[in-house]
Amino acid sequence: MGVRWMLVVLLSCTSSHASLHQRPRESKGQQLQIRCLNTLSPYQPMFVPCPNVTTGDATLELFENQNIICQLGTRDQKECNRTQMGVKVVRNSNQVEGFNITGPVSAKSQAVYRCKATITFPPPIKYLESDLWILILTDEDHCSCNKGSRNEEVTEGSNRLLWIWITAVSLLSTYSLAVTVVALIVWFKLKGSENQNDYMNAKPRAPRKHKKKRGVQTPIPRHF
Repeated sequence: MGVRWMLVVLLSCTSSHASLHQRPRESKGQQLQIRCLNTLSPYQPMFVPCPNVTTGDATLELFENQNIICQLGTRDQKECNRTQMGVKVVRNSNQVEGFNITGPVSAKSQAVYRCKATITFPPPIKYLESDLWILILTDEDHCSCNKGSRNEEVTEGSNRLLWIWITAVSLLSTYSLAVTVVALIVWFKLKGSENQNDYMNAKPRAPRKHKKKRGVQTPIPRHF
């Protein structure tokens, strides 16, 4: 009996410990947004949003790929614990909305930036991921700064040309099919009339009725 009670107590402690450290995912899914950075002006800000944390104690972490470049508490702390040049906190009514990335940090090639929130109070501990991840590309990655604004125009133009091409091909195919059908009908009619003429020409003719040849007859007078 003592061994059984010890096992029950250990299992209950393990389950309670696991429930305190659970990691619920409240975000439904992440979206990747591509932003282009001009190397001639690398100090233009790139905004990375953070999860909406309104109550409790939380810690916000800014990731560059898999590395933490900024760690911030949401209450009293105004600057990052681990920071690099070019990371600024964006607040609205004492609430952190995200980070502005500028300078050498944003000038790196092909980096994905995301924000993660760890809510420590009230328990249990929760981990929230930002719904929007930012992929920053530079000119070295063959990325045009106006690419984002022109993508829709290029797509619409290509779709329009594609539909024009499909319409033209459909009209030509319909016209050629109609001409082919008419030509076949005329050909079958001509072929039928030609076969009928050949049959009439090959049909044997009925023999003509010949009259019997009579010699020269001299009339006999009636009074004879």
